[in-house]
Amino acid sequence: MGLKQKLVDLLQDAYRQEQVFVQSLSDKERSFAGTLERWSAKDTIAHIAAWKERAAWVLAALRSGEPGPDFDGLDQVNARIFQEHQNLTWSDVLTKSAQAYTFLREQTEATPDNLLTAPEPSDWHNEPVWWFVVGTGYTHSLGHLAQFYIGRGNTARATEMHEQAAGHLLQLDESADWRGLVHYRLASHYAATGQLDEAIDALRGAFRLDPALVERSKQDPCLTPIRENPEHRLIRTG
Repeated sequence: MGLKQKLVDLLQDAYRQEQVFVQSLSDKERSFAGTLERWSAKDTIAHIAAWKERAAWVLAALRSGEPGPDFDGLDQVNARIFQEHQNLTWSDVLTKSAQAYTFLREQTEATPDNLLTAPEPSDWHNEPVWWFVVGTGYTHSLGHLAQFYIGRGNTARATEMHEQAAGHLLQLDESADWRGLVHYRLASHYAATGQLDEAIDALRGAFRLDPALVERSKQDPCLTPIRENPEHRLIRTG
């Protein structure tokens, strides 16, 4: 199976998991009115959809040679997305979610392989275009859903999602920097949820694959529980 089909399959999986998430919501969760500081379930799905739409426009711009969307100031972009969507109904948000998924899938399918593997040309990214596609259309989505499950007290479900995602992501590329990043992100989840032994194991794998991640880990807020635990000196010693 080629890279493009793998990307499309991941986009489909993310959308399926969003639908499962929506179907699992209680009446209280559906009706909760979120704020910029505390998003509701509806805000979360709208946010995911908005970023998929932006990713699709990036791919469209790459093929046409036109400038892509502006990504300056992520906090400002996210605040604008929240404000633009907070008064939409659930029906509107679900329609937008379906349209954004379809738009990104179609743009991914239409993008030539040489563009997917080329460096993303904007100042916002310095990785291959396909990293941006999978990051925005898959890991970003699952990350928000997993965080919502954690907020419910269902850390086991969130961990299952992260572990399954890591397995899928490792199949995309054999390069050490990609595989190291996948292990690193899994370690971040483990650390943030208090699973420190699992985090250490994942970090060791990440550091073996990409030693440059050691310096990144020393400042990463997700890994604070490891840095502050005297029994786990991996990050401080490298």
